[in-house]
Amino acid sequence: DSIAVTANLPSSTIAKVKRELKDTSETNPLITDPNEIVQALNTAISKYSSDKPRVVADYYSGDGSTYEFVLPRNWIWGFSQIDTIEYQAGEQNRTILEEGDYEIIEKTLGTQPYRILRFVQLTPDSSTNNILIYYTTRHTHTDELDTISAEDLIAVIWLAASEAALTLSAKMSASSDSIINADSVNYRDGQLRWKQTAEEFKKRYDEYMS
Repeated sequence: DSIAVTANLPSSTIAKVKRELKDTSETNPLITDPNEIVQALNTAISKYSSDKPRVVADYYSGDGSTYEFVLPRNWIWGFSQIDTIEYQAGEQNRTILEEGDYEIIEKTLGTQPYRILRFVQLTPDSSTNNILIYYTTRHTHTDELDTISAEDLIAVIWLAASEAALTLSAKMSASSDSIINADSVNYRDGQLRWKQTAEEFKKRYDEYMS
């Protein structure tokens, strides 16, 4: 039997987030749980995907009678949206359908709901790859596939650094609440410092994306 291998976030990106936080010590790291950096990056990628979705395209083939089609393979329910539909696809002068020419509806097979793309005004002719659907989906950033541009990656790193700094701030706050002595002052200072750091990185991201 073959063993499925899950793609990971690039180690170089994780290292860049740590460098932004000046967390480069191997013996005494600020973030001791590597999963916290991974979570920060995943959160940043999700936010970046919402702010600047990935647009992909899939071909469909009509058969002259079908007007309902399964949703595209990278469609994410609750996130993806149709950008444009080209029909007939491949012609020199593109013909883009109006939004009222199609809809996404939910149907039921037994007790299992499923969603489809339904053409309202037309039934596509029988032809290979004569429908081209552009739609949005989330970005991927792994050691196998990367859809984030090199120019935008630094902004995602800043946002991940912001998320990680918020985690450090929360830890400092929890430590401060559990200590009733002079050390609690140091923890409160650390909490405020990391909160400010998170805000600065978030500002960088917002300014870049604006």
